Amino acid sequence: MVYAQRRPDKDECVKVTEVVLTYVAVDNQRRPRVVSAQHNSCRARGIQLP
Repeated sequence: MVYAQRRPDKDECVKVTEVVLTYVAVDNQRRPRVVSAQHNSCRARGIQLP
């Protein structure tokens, strides 16, 4: 999310945009490919998620 302060004389900030991203793994020909859960697992990489 991106917030902006439209008027410097006020402390009010408003949300100006929001985005939802989708990442796609691709092969050497730039075609979508399957990512195995074993290689994609945060737990397997030792990354802690909230």
